Formats: sequence, C-alpha cells, structure tokens
Amino acid sequence: MKSFEEFQQYFDMTIKEALEDIEKRRSNMHYWRHMLGIIGGALLLIHWTFVALDIIPSYTMIPTLLAIPAVAYFIYQRVVLDTSIPDDYKETVVKQMIHFVDPSLNYQAENYIKYEVFKESELFLLKPDHYIGDDYIDGTIGGVGIQVSELEVMLETQGMRQKKPRWNTLFHGIFLVATTSQSYSGKTFILSDNLYKRMGYAGMLVQMNNLVRGHYIQAENIQFRKNFVVYAENALEGKELLTEELMESLLVLKKKSHCPVYVSLIGHKVYVAVDLRKDVFKVDINKPLFDARFVRSFYDELYYILGIVRDLGLGEFPSPTSGPENHIPMDQFSEPPMEQEHFDFDQDDFE
Repeated sequence: MKSFEEFQQYFDMTIKEALEDIEKRRSNMHYWRHMLGIIGGALLLIHWTFVALDIIPSYTMIPTLLAIPAVAYFIYQRVVLDTSIPDDYKETVVKQMIHFVDPSLNYQAENYIKYEVFKESELFLLKPDHYIGDDYIDGTIGGVGIQVSELEVMLETQGMRQKKPRWNTLFHGIFLVATTSQSYSGKTFILSDNLYKRMGYAGMLVQMNNLVRGHYIQAENIQFRKNFVVYAENALEGKELLTEELMESLLVLKKKSHCPVYVSLIGHKVYVAVDLRKDVFKVDINKPLFDARFVRSFYDELYYILGIVRDLGLGEFPSPTSGPENHIPMDQFSEPPMEQEHFDFDQDDFE
C-alpha cells in the first residue's frame, strides 16, 4: 500500500483545491453559529437591562430565557447547518483516497451491504429492527473479489417492567464479504467468545453443546481457544480450515481491533464482521478539513479496512476439496504505510 507521504503529495496536487470550497462552507457555518450565540446573548442582556430599569415586567424573564435559545437553535438547524458537508467531503477526499490506493476499487459514500448479504453470513441469527450503513467499497484485491461497508444493526427490546422500548446494538462496525476460488461443502463459523477464558473447562462444555452451529471444533492453539470458538457442519473440513496461520491471523486482527471478530465460510464466500462499535470515516465538522491529522486518520482507517484482506490471507485459504493450496499473492498490502493511530497493537496478552 502506498505511504501517507505519497498521498499527501497527491492530495496537494489534486484534492486540496476542490476541498477549499467545502472548507469555506464549514467555516461560514461556524461563523454564523457563533454570531447566533452572540446575538442571542446580547438580546438576553438587553432584556434583563430593561427589566432592571422597570421598563419591561419581570415575569417576562423566564419566557424570554426559554424563547431566545429556542429560536436561535431553530435558525441554526434550518438555515445555518449544512448537513451535506460530510457527504461532500467523502466524495472529494475518501473517494479520491481509495482511487489513489487502488484504482480498481469503487467507493459509494451512501451505499452499504444489503441485508440479504448480511443475513446469508449467518453470523448474527436474530432479525434486526434497524439496519443501516454507509461507506461501501467493492472491487478486487489480490485476485479476491470483496465488498465491504460500515453497518449498524440494532434490536428493539422491551422488558416486562420497561415502559419504553430499548434499542440494543447487535453489530456496529466493518462487514466484509470476500468471494474466493474455493468452495466449502459445509458451513464453518469462527466466533469471538471468551467463555473458555472466563470459565475454563466448564465454558468449553457450554461451547461444545451449541446445537445450532454444528460440530464443535477444538483448536489446538490455546490462545486462540481463549478468544474464539469454532463450529462446522463438516467436522473434517472445519479442522482442515483451522490452520495455525489462520488462527494466528485472527488473533492479530482481534488484537489490533480491540473488539470482537466473527468469520463464516459458506459456499464460495468468506464473511468477516469486526464489531468496532464506532463510526468509520466520520467527518467532524467542528474541525478544519485541511487538518493533516484529520486526513491521516481517514488514511489509517482505509488501511485498516483493506488490511483485513491481507491479515486473514483471504486469497490463500486452503481448499478442502483439492490437494495443494491455491496461492494468490497478497503483497499489494504487505506492509503498513505508517504507525497505526486508531487501531494500534496492545503489547499485553488478551485479558
């Protein structure tokens, strides 16, 4: 992957000028927000002065104190606030950033992986009440066709003693689908789980008796067993897929992400869900859009997303139905362009 320094040069030559108009709109929006605050404060001060001089009755103080901020907020929301800035920034910067990294990749800021695809992964069995996303990327990396986007999936629940429904986040993070050249006869699931870590042998007994997912596959890697649980419809195929390289790759991805990681292999597809519980490519309109740290954070997040393909070696998965592995070079993303700021490695062991 190209370095951030290379992208900075590309940014200065091709993107910076187009970004100036968006930054002017952002600055203008903040100017008028401050002006509304100053005008509202001045009106309150004048009103209180008139009350102190007995020009205006004192009972008008509370209504005025409530009305002026409400009117200022209404004007800000309806007139001043420019909600198109984040999407325009993504179209100007993120789209060009992805094209710079790999021209074969396509980016759509407002699109996302469809629910039918999410459902096909069978990683989350409950039907959500809220399903939305953005930042859709598709294309080919190292011979592997990918789709990836951010998703927010939520359930609405209401307990017997609760007066109002409660929204619970089922998944919020990066969801990736890779189409490989291999075909798997059964479904295999690799799920983040810490029952073994917390309960030891008793936790493993609970994992072994999951009748929904298929056969329990006991990993030889103890560290992997502490963080993941594996099920497969075809026990032999599941054991063949659970190579030492794959287990180490998943441990690295989980350690880098500091969050749960879920993988399923169904047919020709590999589904990967990284439950970050945060927005990716989030545009903060309170900060200057030219801030190098702001741009770099986006570049780091892009590298992290594309690095999932590299870290898991999705083009190098073993094929249970054929002899030798079908090796597809993944060296396009072999080295990180910079020290990670948002997805840094924790040097301690998993807790």
